[in-house]
Amino acid sequence: MMRLPAATAAALLLLSACEKSGEAPTVINQETSEAPKIAPVLTTADAVDPHSYAKPLEARVTHVALDLGVDFDTKRVSGTATLDIDRKPDAKEIILDDKGLEIQSITDGEKPLQYKIGAVDEDLGAPLAVTLNPDTKKLVIAYKSAPNAQALQWLSPQQTAGKQHPYLFSQGEAIYNRTWIPTQDSPGIRQSWEANIHVPATLTAVMSAPRTAEPLTQGGETVFSFNMDKPVAPYLIAIAVGDLKFRSLGKRTGVWTEPSIPTLTPSTPMSSITARTCATIIAGDTGSTATTVRVFCAVIAVIAVVPCTPARANAFRSAWIPAPPPESEPAIDRHTGMRPGWDTAAKDRRA
Repeated sequence: MMRLPAATAAALLLLSACEKSGEAPTVINQETSEAPKIAPVLTTADAVDPHSYAKPLEARVTHVALDLGVDFDTKRVSGTATLDIDRKPDAKEIILDDKGLEIQSITDGEKPLQYKIGAVDEDLGAPLAVTLNPDTKKLVIAYKSAPNAQALQWLSPQQTAGKQHPYLFSQGEAIYNRTWIPTQDSPGIRQSWEANIHVPATLTAVMSAPRTAEPLTQGGETVFSFNMDKPVAPYLIAIAVGDLKFRSLGKRTGVWTEPSIPTLTPSTPMSSITARTCATIIAGDTGSTATTVRVFCAVIAVIAVVPCTPARANAFRSAWIPAPPPESEPAIDRHTGMRPGWDTAAKDRRA
């Protein structure tokens, strides 16, 4: 059975504090004069990440600030990523991870910086080397993601439960976030982050961090703001955009999902929720095989994207849950961990 990435469950199943049933989580005011915490980087040889081009012992990213617009027509996100960096005094460059990003410019906030994109590896992408001036402490990168960015999954309205609006979700684990965020994409280089996300006014954005302001709607778009003040592995930066409403599951937890999804209650068993979601995906309503696999990994964490029926739940049960042994089969001996007669049968097979 496929093992679900831990980041998906942690990032897209946005369990949130809530004061009253059905209300969205309270906005957390995280404005502070304190600088974000900086996590240490391991220095031993076995701590070098072979799946990142970064050289964090020379220059590293400590904080990421995103200001991005979501375009469902072109299947791109675009805007700026502002990176705070920590560097050795003699560091001449910083190496970021890039996979398919369209870099438009890089500055230190005022002056342009030279950069070079290295040779492309099919799996790892390419190194993005940015030349540092002696006083460079941050980078401002203007860019667009590619329409086929691996971390971003774009669903048409027909692939959703409501059939009215498109849907976007990300799956960045393990090294896919470099396809939509220019940073050092290694779990050993932990970074705090914040984001302003611009989406069509009819849609809602959620991320793997608390909101820091009420959504602001103006000129046909809504801006959502988030802040993660704890350094985390960069693959944990996650986003979902769609026709989403908050559902309370109790005094402390809830879930964002489409309003047309059947109402869940605190007494709904999670095993039932999981089975219904998996059955929906296995039924094939999400389109191509590749999309089905990716949707399976993420949608299981947000309850479901498409409706569930008892027949689909049974499809999941039949396809993924092994049938129990017949009652006539001897029970496993709790001391040996084997069924009676197993050792004799094994010897016969070896003979």
